[in-house]
Amino acid sequence: MSRSTNRHIFVRRLHLSFLSALLVLAFSLIAEHAAQAAKPMESELLQFTSGGHVLGFDAEGVYVATGDHMLRVEFVGHSGVAPMADGKLSGDGPAQPLGRVTYADLWPGISLNYDHVAGSIAQSSYLLEPGADVSQVRLRYNAPVEIEAGGSLWIEYETGHMRESAPVAWQEINSRRIPVEVTFFLFDSTGLNPVVGFSLGQYDTTYSVTIDPALTWHTFMGSESYDGGYAIAVDGSGNVYVAGSSTATWGSPVNAHAGGYDAFAAKLNSSGVRQWHTFMGSADWDDGFGI
Repeated sequence: MSRSTNRHIFVRRLHLSFLSALLVLAFSLIAEHAAQAAKPMESELLQFTSGGHVLGFDAEGVYVATGDHMLRVEFVGHSGVAPMADGKLSGDGPAQPLGRVTYADLWPGISLNYDHVAGSIAQSSYLLEPGADVSQVRLRYNAPVEIEAGGSLWIEYETGHMRESAPVAWQEINSRRIPVEVTFFLFDSTGLNPVVGFSLGQYDTTYSVTIDPALTWHTFMGSESYDGGYAIAVDGSGNVYVAGSSTATWGSPVNAHAGGYDAFAAKLNSSGVRQWHTFMGSADWDDGFGI
Protein backbone atom coordinates (compact mmCIF):
# COMPACT_ATOMS: atom_id res chain seq x y z
CA MET A 1 0.00 0.00 0.00
CA SER A 2 1.41 3.42 -0.99
CA ARG A 3 2.34 6.13 1.47
CA SER A 4 -0.36 8.37 -0.07
CA THR A 5 -3.04 5.74 0.52
CA ASN A 6 -1.93 5.31 4.13
CA ARG A 7 -2.14 9.07 4.62
CA HIS A 8 -5.67 9.15 3.22
CA ILE A 9 -6.73 6.31 5.52
CA PHE A 10 -5.18 8.11 8.50
CA VAL A 11 -6.95 11.38 7.63
CA ARG A 12 -10.26 9.53 7.18
CA ARG A 13 -9.87 7.82 10.57
CA LEU A 14 -9.01 11.16 12.15
CA HIS A 15 -12.16 12.69 10.65
CA LEU A 16 -14.24 9.77 11.90
CA SER A 17 -12.71 10.05 15.38
CA PHE A 18 -13.41 13.79 15.41
CA LEU A 19 -17.00 13.26 14.24
CA SER A 20 -17.49 10.54 16.86
CA ALA A 21 -16.23 12.90 19.56
CA LEU A 22 -18.59 15.61 18.35
CA LEU A 23 -21.52 13.16 18.38
CA VAL A 24 -20.66 12.01 21.91
CA LEU A 25 -20.44 15.64 23.05
CA ALA A 26 -23.73 16.51 21.33
CA PHE A 27 -25.58 13.56 22.87
CA SER A 28 -24.03 14.43 26.25
CA LEU A 29 -25.27 18.01 26.01
CA ILE A 30 -28.74 16.86 24.91
CA ALA A 31 -28.92 14.42 27.82
CA GLU A 32 -27.75 17.08 30.26
CA HIS A 33 -30.33 19.55 28.93
CA ALA A 34 -33.08 16.93 29.18
CA ALA A 35 -32.06 16.10 32.75
CA GLN A 36 -32.10 19.77 33.70
CA ALA A 37 -35.51 20.21 32.07
CA ALA A 38 -36.86 17.22 33.98
CA LYS A 39 -35.84 18.72 37.33
CA PRO A 40 -38.63 20.55 39.16
CA MET A 41 -37.97 24.28 39.32
CA GLU A 42 -37.39 25.73 42.75
CA SER A 43 -40.48 27.57 43.92
CA GLU A 44 -40.12 31.34 44.27
CA LEU A 45 -40.81 32.64 47.76
CA LEU A 46 -43.57 35.23 47.29
CA GLN A 47 -43.37 37.89 50.00
CA PHE A 48 -46.01 40.21 51.47
CA THR A 49 -46.61 42.19 54.64
CA SER A 50 -49.66 42.15 56.89
CA GLY A 51 -50.26 43.15 60.50
CA GLY A 52 -46.59 43.96 61.13
CA HIS A 53 -45.53 40.53 59.84
CA VAL A 54 -43.85 39.42 56.64
CA LEU A 55 -45.47 36.43 54.92
CA GLY A 56 -43.60 34.06 52.62
CA PHE A 57 -45.43 31.66 50.29
CA ASP A 58 -43.89 28.74 48.39
CA ALA A 59 -45.06 25.40 47.03
CA GLU A 60 -44.38 23.65 50.35
CA GLY A 61 -46.24 25.98 52.69
CA VAL A 62 -46.46 29.39 54.33
CA TYR A 63 -44.19 31.42 56.65
CA VAL A 64 -45.47 34.19 58.93
CA ALA A 65 -42.70 36.03 60.79
CA THR A 66 -41.29 39.11 62.49
CA GLY A 67 -37.90 39.48 64.11
CA ASP A 68 -39.01 37.60 67.21
CA HIS A 69 -41.27 34.73 66.13
CA MET A 70 -42.16 32.62 63.11
CA LEU A 71 -45.07 30.37 62.20
CA ARG A 72 -44.52 27.72 59.54
CA VAL A 73 -47.51 25.83 58.09
CA GLU A 74 -46.51 22.99 55.76
CA PHE A 75 -48.92 21.44 53.25
CA VAL A 76 -48.81 17.67 53.79
CA GLY A 77 -49.40 15.56 50.67
CA HIS A 78 -49.71 18.63 48.47
CA SER A 79 -49.64 18.65 44.68
CA GLY A 80 -46.58 20.91 44.44
CA VAL A 81 -48.45 23.75 42.76
CA ALA A 82 -46.74 27.14 42.97
CA PRO A 83 -48.61 30.01 44.66
CA MET A 84 -50.00 32.75 42.42
CA ALA A 85 -50.41 36.37 43.56
CA ASP A 86 -52.96 38.90 42.35
CA GLY A 87 -51.37 41.95 40.79
CA LYS A 88 -47.80 42.63 39.71
CA LEU A 89 -45.00 42.04 42.21
CA SER A 90 -42.16 44.55 42.43
CA GLY A 91 -38.64 43.40 43.14
CA ASP A 92 -37.64 46.81 44.55
CA GLY A 93 -38.24 48.09 48.08
CA PRO A 94 -40.13 46.29 50.82
CA ALA A 95 -42.61 43.48 50.29
CA GLN A 96 -46.04 44.68 49.20
CA PRO A 97 -49.11 44.51 51.45
CA LEU A 98 -50.92 41.21 51.21
CA GLY A 99 -53.76 41.11 48.71
CA ARG A 100 -54.61 37.55 47.63
CA VAL A 101 -52.39 34.51 47.13
CA THR A 102 -53.92 31.43 45.52
CA TYR A 103 -52.93 27.75 45.45
CA ALA A 104 -55.07 26.16 42.73
CA ASP A 105 -55.71 22.42 43.25
CA LEU A 106 -53.31 22.25 46.18
CA TRP A 107 -54.94 18.87 46.89
CA PRO A 108 -57.17 17.09 44.35
CA GLY A 109 -60.30 19.20 43.99
CA ILE A 110 -59.24 21.61 46.77
CA SER A 111 -57.85 25.12 46.31
CA LEU A 112 -56.58 27.53 48.97
CA ASN A 113 -56.60 31.34 49.08
CA TYR A 114 -54.88 33.67 51.54
CA ASP A 115 -56.38 37.15 51.88
CA HIS A 116 -55.79 40.22 54.01
CA VAL A 117 -58.76 40.85 56.30
CA ALA A 118 -59.01 43.71 58.80
CA GLY A 119 -58.28 42.57 62.35
CA SER A 120 -56.17 39.57 61.34
CA ILE A 121 -52.85 38.80 59.69
CA ALA A 122 -54.40 36.60 57.02
CA GLN A 123 -57.55 34.66 56.31
CA SER A 124 -57.28 31.28 54.62
CA SER A 125 -60.16 30.06 52.46
CA TYR A 126 -60.39 26.43 51.37
CA LEU A 127 -62.63 25.74 48.37
CA LEU A 128 -63.70 22.10 48.04
CA GLU A 129 -65.10 21.20 44.65
CA PRO A 130 -68.10 18.82 44.57
CA GLY A 131 -67.02 15.38 45.78
CA ALA A 132 -63.60 16.51 47.11
CA ASP A 133 -62.41 14.78 50.29
CA VAL A 134 -61.77 17.25 53.14
CA SER A 135 -59.45 14.75 54.87
CA GLN A 136 -56.86 15.54 52.18
CA VAL A 137 -56.30 18.92 53.86
CA ARG A 138 -53.40 18.30 56.24
CA LEU A 139 -51.37 21.14 57.71
CA ARG A 140 -48.19 20.54 59.69
CA TYR A 141 -47.40 23.26 62.23
CA ASN A 142 -43.94 24.05 63.60
CA ALA A 143 -45.17 24.32 67.21
CA PRO A 144 -47.52 22.47 69.62
CA VAL A 145 -51.22 23.17 69.05
CA GLU A 146 -54.42 22.76 71.03
CA ILE A 147 -58.07 23.07 70.01
CA GLU A 148 -59.72 25.45 72.49
CA ALA A 149 -63.21 25.05 73.93
CA GLY A 150 -64.58 27.67 71.53
CA GLY A 151 -63.14 25.83 68.52
CA SER A 152 -60.15 28.08 67.81
CA LEU A 153 -56.65 26.70 67.35
CA TRP A 154 -54.08 27.73 69.99
CA ILE A 155 -50.43 27.59 68.85
CA GLU A 156 -47.85 27.78 71.64
CA TYR A 157 -44.39 29.39 71.42
CA GLU A 158 -41.71 30.06 74.00
CA THR A 159 -42.37 33.79 74.13
CA GLY A 160 -46.08 33.90 73.35
CA HIS A 161 -48.86 32.28 71.41
CA MET A 162 -50.87 32.55 68.22
CA ARG A 163 -54.51 31.76 67.57
CA GLU A 164 -56.45 30.75 64.47
CA SER A 165 -60.12 31.56 64.78
CA ALA A 166 -62.67 28.76 64.82
CA PRO A 167 -63.45 27.90 61.18
CA VAL A 168 -66.79 28.50 59.52
CA ALA A 169 -68.06 26.64 56.45
CA TRP A 170 -70.91 27.01 54.00
CA GLN A 171 -72.32 26.09 50.60
CA GLU A 172 -73.90 28.33 47.98
CA ILE A 173 -77.08 26.55 46.86
CA ASN A 174 -79.76 28.26 44.77
CA SER A 175 -78.32 31.70 45.64
CA ARG A 176 -78.53 30.93 49.35
CA ARG A 177 -75.64 30.46 51.79
CA ILE A 178 -76.21 27.20 53.66
CA PRO A 179 -74.04 26.81 56.80
CA VAL A 180 -72.07 23.58 57.26
CA GLU A 181 -70.79 22.35 60.62
CA VAL A 182 -66.99 22.39 60.73
CA THR A 183 -64.26 22.00 63.36
CA PHE A 184 -60.48 21.74 63.43
CA PHE A 185 -59.27 18.13 63.54
CA LEU A 186 -55.94 16.83 64.86
CA PHE A 187 -54.56 13.97 62.76
CA ASP A 188 -51.46 13.86 64.92
CA SER A 189 -50.97 16.00 68.03
CA THR A 190 -47.80 14.31 69.26
CA GLY A 191 -44.39 15.95 69.24
CA LEU A 192 -43.54 19.46 68.11
CA ASN A 193 -44.96 19.20 64.58
CA PRO A 194 -48.67 18.37 64.85
CA VAL A 195 -50.83 17.83 61.75
CA VAL A 196 -54.15 19.68 61.62
CA GLY A 197 -57.13 19.39 59.29
CA PHE A 198 -60.90 19.89 59.29
CA SER A 199 -63.93 17.78 60.10
CA LEU A 200 -67.20 18.57 58.29
CA GLY A 201 -70.75 17.73 59.28
CA GLN A 202 -73.39 16.66 56.77
CA TYR A 203 -73.56 18.60 53.51
CA ASP A 204 -74.62 18.21 49.88
CA THR A 205 -71.64 16.63 48.12
CA THR A 206 -72.92 17.77 44.72
CA TYR A 207 -72.07 21.37 45.63
CA SER A 208 -68.80 22.99 46.61
CA VAL A 209 -67.91 23.87 50.21
CA THR A 210 -65.94 26.86 51.52
CA ILE A 211 -64.03 26.76 54.84
CA ASP A 212 -62.69 29.99 56.41
CA PRO A 213 -60.44 30.32 59.48
CA ALA A 214 -58.44 33.52 60.19
CA LEU A 215 -54.94 33.91 61.64
CA THR A 216 -54.26 36.37 64.48
CA TRP A 217 -51.46 36.85 66.99
CA HIS A 218 -52.06 37.28 70.76
CA THR A 219 -48.63 37.69 72.27
CA PHE A 220 -46.09 40.01 73.88
CA MET A 221 -43.19 39.82 71.45
CA GLY A 222 -40.80 42.37 70.04
CA SER A 223 -40.64 45.83 71.59
CA GLU A 224 -43.37 47.81 73.32
CA SER A 225 -43.51 50.11 70.29
CA TYR A 226 -43.62 49.50 66.53
CA ASP A 227 -41.97 46.45 64.96
CA GLY A 228 -42.44 45.44 61.35
CA GLY A 229 -41.09 42.66 59.15
CA TYR A 230 -40.44 43.58 55.50
CA ALA A 231 -38.41 40.72 54.01
CA ILE A 232 -37.91 37.01 54.60
CA ALA A 233 -35.47 34.34 53.42
CA VAL A 234 -35.19 30.61 54.16
CA ASP A 235 -32.08 28.42 54.14
CA GLY A 236 -31.76 24.71 53.34
CA SER A 237 -32.22 23.71 56.99
CA GLY A 238 -35.51 25.53 57.41
CA ASN A 239 -34.04 28.47 59.35
CA VAL A 240 -35.74 31.77 58.60
CA TYR A 241 -34.08 35.19 58.30
CA VAL A 242 -36.16 38.33 58.66
CA ALA A 243 -35.37 42.00 57.98
CA GLY A 244 -37.47 44.92 59.12
CA SER A 245 -37.49 47.95 61.40
CA SER A 246 -38.27 48.77 65.02
CA THR A 247 -38.65 51.93 67.09
CA ALA A 248 -37.41 50.30 70.31
CA THR A 249 -35.23 47.47 71.52
CA TRP A 250 -36.11 43.98 72.70
CA GLY A 251 -34.32 40.86 73.84
CA SER A 252 -30.51 40.73 73.78
CA PRO A 253 -29.43 42.09 70.38
CA VAL A 254 -25.95 41.62 68.95
CA ASN A 255 -25.83 45.36 68.18
CA ALA A 256 -27.83 47.77 70.35
CA HIS A 257 -30.75 49.89 69.17
CA ALA A 258 -29.44 53.35 68.22
CA GLY A 259 -32.73 55.24 68.44
CA GLY A 260 -35.53 56.29 66.13
CA TYR A 261 -36.39 53.70 63.49
CA ASP A 262 -33.62 51.10 63.33
CA ALA A 263 -33.32 48.34 60.77
CA PHE A 264 -33.03 44.85 62.20
CA ALA A 265 -32.09 41.39 61.00
CA ALA A 266 -32.98 38.21 62.88
CA LYS A 267 -32.54 34.46 62.58
CA LEU A 268 -35.25 32.05 63.74
CA ASN A 269 -34.97 28.27 63.67
CA SER A 270 -37.47 25.94 62.01
CA SER A 271 -39.51 25.81 65.24
CA GLY A 272 -39.96 29.58 65.15
CA VAL A 273 -37.58 30.29 68.05
CA ARG A 274 -35.33 33.35 67.71
CA GLN A 275 -31.62 32.47 67.56
CA TRP A 276 -30.22 35.99 67.36
CA HIS A 277 -31.13 39.48 66.21
CA THR A 278 -29.24 42.69 65.63
CA PHE A 279 -30.09 46.33 65.05
CA MET A 280 -28.47 48.43 62.35
CA GLY A 281 -28.81 52.16 61.97
CA SER A 282 -28.48 55.65 63.32
CA ALA A 283 -30.53 57.85 65.62
CA ASP A 284 -32.60 58.78 62.57
CA TRP A 285 -34.84 56.63 60.33
CA ASP A 286 -33.43 53.31 59.07
CA ASP A 287 -35.35 50.40 57.48
CA GLY A 288 -34.50 46.84 56.49
CA PHE A 289 -36.27 46.24 53.20
CA GLY A 290 -34.46 43.15 51.91
CA ILE A 291 -32.47 40.16 53.05
